[in-house]
Amino acid sequence: KYKNRKLQYLFNTSGKVYLVDRNGNDVERFPITLPVKASAGLSVFDYEENKNYRIFLPLKDKRVRLYDLDANLVSGWEFNKADAPVTSAIQHYRFGGKDYLVFGDTLRMYILNRRGETRIKPEKLVGKSSKNRIYFDAKKARWVSTTPKGNIYSINIAGEVEILHEKKLAPNHFFMMADLSRNGQQDYIFINRNKLTVLDHKFKESFTYEFPNPIMEPPAYYLFSRQKAGIGIVDKVDGKVYMFQRDGNQFTGFPYPGITPFTISVLRGYAGFQLIVGNLDGFLYDYQLN
Repeated sequence: KYKNRKLQYLFNTSGKVYLVDRNGNDVERFPITLPVKASAGLSVFDYEENKNYRIFLPLKDKRVRLYDLDANLVSGWEFNKADAPVTSAIQHYRFGGKDYLVFGDTLRMYILNRRGETRIKPEKLVGKSSKNRIYFDAKKARWVSTTPKGNIYSINIAGEVEILHEKKLAPNHFFMMADLSRNGQQDYIFINRNKLTVLDHKFKESFTYEFPNPIMEPPAYYLFSRQKAGIGIVDKVDGKVYMFQRDGNQFTGFPYPGITPFTISVLRGYAGFQLIVGNLDGFLYDYQLN
């Protein structure tokens, strides 16, 4: 916040926005008490990379609030109200020298400029699934997500809407777009209740996998090298974490014990990748990956 290279941690609960220093102390003027409960997590953007941060937070009254790091509402923000509560974080993209603030509710998608004014108006209404983000396909200049019923759709910069692939899924499904195959093309990853499905860029099924229990956390994408990536899944009921390769097989050693979303990283003093995950006993575990 103070541009002095010191770290602060910004987060929200349903009722407040907190900014704390590395000792856990509240920064001046925080926490912010929200007038209405939050409907999703906050987003922070620094448009010009000059530490002039903007905090976006959707609320259950269908509004999106915009704060600065002094806990003030930013004047000039023109967005009034969504058609339904926004249940995923606001996203920012820059393309062709323009900024796009993108989010959706179950009835429509909103593509705005920095002031909260409509930058692109989709040619027809299409809602976004509640648990999933919106992906930007720069090669085709379009945003991609899924409808509440599971159909993959896109909206391009001309506002044209296209249904790319039809599926019938539960409203609380998870969706991800990522290059799992590492061929420069996007793959489409779904979790519907207890079933993982991966489609290639032509929407041909690459593999499926059925877990013994419903999956309650979104999948995570891990990039290990230019040629190797994986999809991580947590089965909280069985207490296992999985890592799938492009062919549907597990990476060596998986599944590992764990009940939380996990991190894979290179740690100082250790060789290779380390898996960091929480477990039922309340401890954080560090596994050396092969």
